[in-house]
Amino acid sequence: MTRHEVRPRLILVVDDDRGVLDLIVTRLALAGYRTARARDGWEAMAGIQASRPDAILLDINMPHLDGFGVLRR
Repeated sequence: MTRHEVRPRLILVVDDDRGVLDLIVTRLALAGYRTARARDGWEAMAGIQASRPDAILLDINMPHLDGFGVLRR
């Protein structure tokens, strides 16, 4: 990557519904974004630490650790 190239923004998409997750990731990819996925709050926490996303699309109602729990942490 040269100095003038802009790297696409990374968005972490978090949703326990695989269909919704796939749809959002596909739409973001078509819009030119890089994406990472997580299926629950704990995966989201690991993804945040590992990839340091520019933005997070976060489902609120998830098993184990819900979206509010992710926000609190």
